[in-house]
Amino acid sequence: MMNSCEEEKCKWKRADKTQCIYKAILNKNYCKLHKKFENMYTLEELPDLQRCSRCKKPVKNLPIKQTKCNNCLSQQKKNKIVLRKKRTENKKKCLWINQKGVQCPWNTSIKYCKRHSKYNGIFEPDDIPNLKNAVVVKIYSNLKIQKKHV
Repeated sequence: MMNSCEEEKCKWKRADKTQCIYKAILNKNYCKLHKKFENMYTLEELPDLQRCSRCKKPVKNLPIKQTKCNNCLSQQKKNKIVLRKKRTENKKKCLWINQKGVQCPWNTSIKYCKRHSKYNGIFEPDDIPNLKNAVVVKIYSNLKIQKKHV
């Protein structure tokens, strides 16, 4: 037989859709852990609550294709800006100039980018404009340069 003073279970639904296992506070719907949601969500809103895919906090009225809460979205935008600054912070353009006179668009922290690093120590940036006059430039595995004029 059930006593009238016996406490009920907490009505809160956890992130895994199961009910909270703790007992509710006397004359309340939620336990001590979830009492902060007492004034935020009614019992009717509980089945419709969604969880943010990033912070896992409950959110009501999330737009259909949005899976993150507004706080997480704004934080994600801030992080994206900071990362973009970090990536380009100590970088400068590759010093290689192609035969059309256009500078390589890649960023690097040394003279040449990864693609043109094979020329590091062979050509200085001042030598590059003179290479345009060579008809064929071949670099062999032993790093010797042979110029052939047609």
